[in-house]
Amino acid sequence: MIPTPAPMMDPPVVCAPTIAATYVSQFAHYNGPHASSHTVGGVVDGPWAYVGWGIGEEGGQGVLHYVDHRWCRVFSGGGAMDEVLVTSVAGPYYGPRLWRKMHMKR
Repeated sequence: MIPTPAPMMDPPVVCAPTIAATYVSQFAHYNGPHASSHTVGGVVDGPWAYVGWGIGEEGGQGVLHYVDHRWCRVFSGGGAMDEVLVTSVAGPYYGPRLWRKMHMKR
């Protein structure tokens, strides 16, 4: 009998009153030398945010959605997100707008 792989589970959605607070649990698990040094910053357009986060030498980007007075992480990962990924998460209207705003900040 061939074993059937376990189904992939989506990670739980993390929601909080502020964008930075959605990353508190992620930063809490970091035990590196710069554990107390972390940053979250980005751009907001309507109910969507495109953010960059960093802790120590690690970092990444994510897309959050504002729902019921809370920011919810819809996608977040290590490294940079390209415009196609941001658009696939935030949709064809907000995705390109968020991408342009984030890259104009540099």
